[in-house]
Amino acid sequence: MKASHLQGLRAAAVALGVAALASGRLAATPIAVVEEGAGANEVVNVSSSTLGDNLWVYACAIDVLVDGITTTGFCIDPWHWSLSGTMAYDSESLANGPKVADGMGAATALQIEQLWEEYYTPTISNSTAAGLQMAIWDLVSASVGAATGGAYWYTLNSGDDYGASAMVAWVEANPNAAAANLVAITGPGQDYVISASALPGATIDAPPTAYTGSPLSVSSLATAPGDNLTLHLIEWESPAGTWTENTAPAIGATDNLTIGITFPTTGLWTVCAGASTDGGNTWFYSTSQQVNVTSGITAYTLETMAVPSSGAANWYTASPIVQKVYQVQHLNP
Repeated sequence: MKASHLQGLRAAAVALGVAALASGRLAATPIAVVEEGAGANEVVNVSSSTLGDNLWVYACAIDVLVDGITTTGFCIDPWHWSLSGTMAYDSESLANGPKVADGMGAATALQIEQLWEEYYTPTISNSTAAGLQMAIWDLVSASVGAATGGAYWYTLNSGDDYGASAMVAWVEANPNAAAANLVAITGPGQDYVISASALPGATIDAPPTAYTGSPLSVSSLATAPGDNLTLHLIEWESPAGTWTENTAPAIGATDNLTIGITFPTTGLWTVCAGASTDGGNTWFYSTSQQVNVTSGITAYTLETMAVPSSGAANWYTASPIVQKVYQVQHLNP
């Protein structure tokens, strides 16, 4: 929450929940964060189990500078004030945020992504931004409060919730609604939820099944909002847990990478992709994708026999049946 001038508190914001990058092997990725100020907002009075009672704060969209790129976020942690200056944060899955109580969980994270998809626009009004912010606080507070036995809570004291309760009712009534792709950023101050498109990232594309003995085509798209890609990789993990990497230089805002992977053994393999903007010191990973690898060998039995021609049917009988088993190995397309 960002404290309002109405109470004379310092200009700080409380974070509510975190949306994060789903990663292949890393749980979190370091990023630099600066809170630049409140966007569309309304001032409301709230109480927090850690911050105190009767606090006048901004329920708002928040302008956040993430690794030098300005984006919009919302607070997902009504239990911490924001800090000023450049802060060392991590991006992680939305389900893992906020930092208290090991996060909100996957179900609440999905509801926030659905609310964002339904109600957020770059030209969001003051009242809608306030309602969306308080709906996010309500959902996260309910999840974290249940996980902590009520130790963490948040309540709205002022009368107008700017449609927050209606938003929560809508998302509960529409469990299959479209969802935005969001990530959480968590750190020493308040935690935020932002769009995944505000951070570098990568996607992976591989079929769910493959065969040993021939290359399987796997492709990836790496992106960087700051137009500063340096490296792009595709990597795969064997059933025994050994990782192999294929890394290529990249420049600009996007990069396509396609490689052929020849799986040497059968089993469940894992593939993912990554993008780096600092020469490999920090990586932003895609979600992992599993590939079930089989030998692709199929056995076929061929049966042959000699039969008399139609005119010699009374003079000759058919020969015994002869069988031959052939093995065919399928190749990856």
